[in-house]
Amino acid sequence: MPAIKFLIDISQLINYNNILFNESDILMKIAITGLPQSGKKTLFNVLTGLDPLKNNIGISKVNDSRIDFLADIFKPKKVVLPDIEYVLLPDITDNETEKDTVFKSLINMDSFVYIARAFKDDSVYHLHGAVDALKDIRNFIADLIMKDLLLAEKRIEKLTLEIKKKPTDEKKKEIAFVLKLKEHLEGEKFIRSFSSKPDELQLLSVYQFLTEKKLMVVVNFSENEDFDRAIEEVRVAMSTPDVSFLGLSVKLEKEISVLDDEKTKIEFLSEMGLNEPACDKMIRFSYASLDMISFFTVGPDEVRAWPVRRNCPVLKAARKIHQDIEKGFIRAEVIKYEDMKKFGTEQKVKEAGLFYLKGKDYTVEDGDIISFRFNV
Repeated sequence: MPAIKFLIDISQLINYNNILFNESDILMKIAITGLPQSGKKTLFNVLTGLDPLKNNIGISKVNDSRIDFLADIFKPKKVVLPDIEYVLLPDITDNETEKDTVFKSLINMDSFVYIARAFKDDSVYHLHGAVDALKDIRNFIADLIMKDLLLAEKRIEKLTLEIKKKPTDEKKKEIAFVLKLKEHLEGEKFIRSFSSKPDELQLLSVYQFLTEKKLMVVVNFSENEDFDRAIEEVRVAMSTPDVSFLGLSVKLEKEISVLDDEKTKIEFLSEMGLNEPACDKMIRFSYASLDMISFFTVGPDEVRAWPVRRNCPVLKAARKIHQDIEKGFIRAEVIKYEDMKKFGTEQKVKEAGLFYLKGKDYTVEDGDIISFRFNV
């Protein structure tokens, strides 16, 4: 009965099989889009460290203070954080063909970020002449809803013809569902806020509605702006529960990113009234926007945060590490992160009666520290 005990045996498994997990199953793709001169390229550079003139796809690590704490305890040889893949899309222009190209690209993304320019600089042109972040955001949201409305209307037209030729209960059910979606969109609401019944969720998964994805709007202010106050004004003015907002200065974030010395960076942030770079918040939000959580495996060889979807079954979490663990699963030994933080060692957690043995029906929770027992 082999046991994966805090990743010691896992690292041996990695070396032996040379495969651990499906990388495509881990990477989360998030698009960055916006009007010309909004700060997209600079933001992409800050997030990924790559030159946007040479690359349009880059990786960002999802920093997590919990993994820092666990690494301090276990002193591992290696620490592994989740990755997010950011994809820099072309500018959104008034050219309908170019605009359609951008929106078609959004279909293949898990989520997307829209950069809205709020800083004023006469030397930097604006596509529509004057800087108006609220107008730009509203136009983008209206475009998203319109694209989804067109998709719904096309499907309704096709189903109507099919029902005339050969009516079936399935097609009647689907057209009734799509008509409800159309009405929802006409109310200027995102599909993601539509309350689907369990039997409708499978129908919804067939479509590729843009407003079903999570949208984060990043408003690019000037560096001397009060970001919290300014973004709250935007949030109130927009009054939409379907969109999340973050205020930052891309110029300021760039200045922070080039500081190598951690002490200097902390002092600089303090002078600016910030406790961390806004891009760190953005990366964490991007992770959460995809409804991702992390469970941890820990030990002297490696401390790793494993990204899984919320409500992930424990067997699927086991498969993320290795398919043999899923196949031979016996049980999961679980410690809650908060308990480890409170007591400091596995032994003390056990003594407090907070060491849990979970079976195949367990659903992984954010912050679980898991050891797997399995048969080969």
